[in-house]
Amino acid sequence: MSNRARELLLCVGVVVGLVGCAVDRETSPALTWRPGFEQRLAQLDAALEASDRELEAREPRIDDVDWVVEQLALLGARDRLVQESWTSMLGDVPPLQRSFVRQRLARRVHETQLRNAALIEPLLDRHGWFTISDFGPQADRDAWRVIQHADGRPELQERVLLVLDGLVEVGECDPAHYAYLADRVAIGRGEPQTFGTQGECVGTGVWRPFAIIEPENVDARRAQLRLAPLAEYVALAGEICP
Repeated sequence: MSNRARELLLCVGVVVGLVGCAVDRETSPALTWRPGFEQRLAQLDAALEASDRELEAREPRIDDVDWVVEQLALLGARDRLVQESWTSMLGDVPPLQRSFVRQRLARRVHETQLRNAALIEPLLDRHGWFTISDFGPQADRDAWRVIQHADGRPELQERVLLVLDGLVEVGECDPAHYAYLADRVAIGRGEPQTFGTQGECVGTGVWRPFAIIEPENVDARRAQLRLAPLAEYVALAGEICP
């Protein structure tokens, strides 16, 4: 699997149940199966705290393109950290213990997503979006990661989706970003998705998309945005299912 494909699959992401999730059992015999888990969790906390300090130390210069690109890179790195931690830690535990591990990680993921959304919002107020011609493709990618996972801020996701809808037509954002966010917003509203990018693991190595509008036409819609056929995507997504 290419790094880009894996990045997109990780952005299927932690979709569910984080809003309002405050469960965090700090002690439980369930952790005796893996003595190193607490150490990994402490390392994640330390990395997030270091990232917070770095962000707080930066003097805002929202009209400076280089500063904005650097800020987006920091936010994108925070998002990757929690998403990759979620996937790797869940993949290392026995199935019966995964619910407990999700509870330990969910608060950290949710808080990071909300903080990232709060930090990117003033940049969106100033620039609308971080177009490829002005900010480069990596800034477009980092900003999209933050918005894609801002499930606690659905109004922000919907706002950005409207902007990307116009930019994708003129090549100023990655078309995959539009597809993933459109599906994320639809699922958040309780509606069928358009491109089949969002789903869930239903078994080891088995991933299933959530409901798709007119599924018989999904591959044609995916092709318009340069996405692989759904069957290929489902097979690749299964590789991240523990």
